[in-house]
Amino acid sequence: MKMSRREALHLGMIAAASATPIAMGSATTLKTIRPPRLNEGDLVGVISPAGVTSDPLDLDIARSNLALLGLKMKVAPHALERYGYLGGTDKQRAQDFNQMVNEDSVKGIVCMRGGYGTTRMLEYVDYGAFRRSPKVVWGFSDITGLVNALNVKTGVITFHAPTATSNWGPYDLESMRKVMMLGQYGEPYPAYNGEPVPVATTLVPGRVTGRLVGGNLSLLAAVGGSEYAPNLDGAIVFIEEIGEDPYRVDRMLTQLWLDGSLRRASGIVFGALRPRAGQVPEANPGDWAMLDVLADRAKLFGIPCFTGFPSGHIADQVTMPIGTRAEMNSEERSLRLLDPAVT
Repeated sequence: MKMSRREALHLGMIAAASATPIAMGSATTLKTIRPPRLNEGDLVGVISPAGVTSDPLDLDIARSNLALLGLKMKVAPHALERYGYLGGTDKQRAQDFNQMVNEDSVKGIVCMRGGYGTTRMLEYVDYGAFRRSPKVVWGFSDITGLVNALNVKTGVITFHAPTATSNWGPYDLESMRKVMMLGQYGEPYPAYNGEPVPVATTLVPGRVTGRLVGGNLSLLAAVGGSEYAPNLDGAIVFIEEIGEDPYRVDRMLTQLWLDGSLRRASGIVFGALRPRAGQVPEANPGDWAMLDVLADRAKLFGIPCFTGFPSGHIADQVTMPIGTRAEMNSEERSLRLLDPAVT
């Protein structure tokens, strides 16, 4: 039977697709490397890889916070620089990170604050040096871009945790100490002390294991399709956000679905997702509140999901090691680490 031109073209496209791998950001996951744990008395480098730190008193806050864990502080050369709304030029901010990596006396690196800017400096980071000299690096919000890129490019576990100028309460400190200093694992993360936003809810029941990746939703969407995007194949993805209306959260989640990322994930843990200040749950009759959006998208994703996890822009948050194995149970709304995050 003679094959039509349309049929021949279709078969040719199928053959080409099966023979050629599709590049979608990070296509592979490197071997996991655990950084050396932090110990009391260690020196920690303080950098500003995102927004500008306009108040010198922020250094006092950072010093006081680190002292609560028995850590000492070394300020990077450009930590108080300003370049528009950024904490220095892209190369200055990357240079500070690279310098802290290469200084043997510096055992960890904490980011001063979030804001915006980490994605602009990613191409200037010395990933080879970081892989050769892995250290505990932490921060959250816009720092999602940096900590995920470091894990993608090197396999080194990094940490989604309070920034240097966050309010480090007892809840935060206990989690940081357990995960980054003691290397504890196996027990479920503690329940949130405050009122979750949105409320703790099982969206899709199930129990799965996978690598823990994620952070701020805007940043995960911003690096989507790039070489710095986390590989979500089989991963448990934790997501938080601040200052975004429900429809914008809907759009970003849908973007991660359309680019294929969330289609390959094992489960989703939603932390705090707070809309703009002052927004009522339903701005207009019939509008969806945040929980409605998450429930609708979770139905499409079809993988275990729950809300109300203590991560994100909240008073008390847990430390989440990016790249380590974890287990989630959405019916119990629990998450636990299966391996230590540090050596």
